[in-house]
Amino acid sequence: MLKKTESLRPVHEPWFELVEGDGFTHTPPRTDRYTGVSGGADWGPSSEMLQLARGGDLPTMFLSVLTLSTLKFIAARTTDYAYNDWVVPTPRLDQDGNTTRRPIMSAIFPQRGETLPLNARHRCLVTKKKKFKVTEHFILAWLGAVMTASASHLQRIIQKSDSAQ
Repeated sequence: MLKKTESLRPVHEPWFELVEGDGFTHTPPRTDRYTGVSGGADWGPSSEMLQLARGGDLPTMFLSVLTLSTLKFIAARTTDYAYNDWVVPTPRLDQDGNTTRRPIMSAIFPQRGETLPLNARHRCLVTKKKKFKVTEHFILAWLGAVMTASASHLQRIIQKSDSAQ
C-alpha cells in the first residue's frame, strides 16, 4: 500500500530522493516533539501571554485564557448538569461504614430507548418558573464578583496585619 502512495515522478532540484543506506536520520526540534512529560517546549508562559502581561491589561489577559466560547461551553454544561442530567440516589457511607441519611446523587447516562430506573430524577427539582438561565455573561459576572470579594477580603487581612505591627 505504501508503494502505491509514493509519487511516480522524481523529486525536483534542490531536493534529492532518499534511498536505503544513505544514513539519513531526522529528529524534529525539541519544541515540536512530544515524548512524555519531559518533551515539548520549555516550561513557562507563551510569548503571547508575556506580551499581554507586559501590556498590563488584566481583562484582556483573563479573556485570553478563558475565552468567550469556553464560558459558553461552561454555561451550557452548568444548565445540563442542573436541569437535564439524570441521577439516582446512591447510599453514602460515613467514616465508620454506616449508611448516612442523605444519599449521593450519582449520574446515570441512559441510552436512547432505555427505560430509566424508578428512582431516577434530575438534580434540580424545580418548576419551570424557577429555572435559572445560566449564560456566559452570568459566569463572567460571577467570576468578577468572586474576584472582587477575594481582593477586598485579602485587603482587610493585610490591613489587620499592618495595624497589629
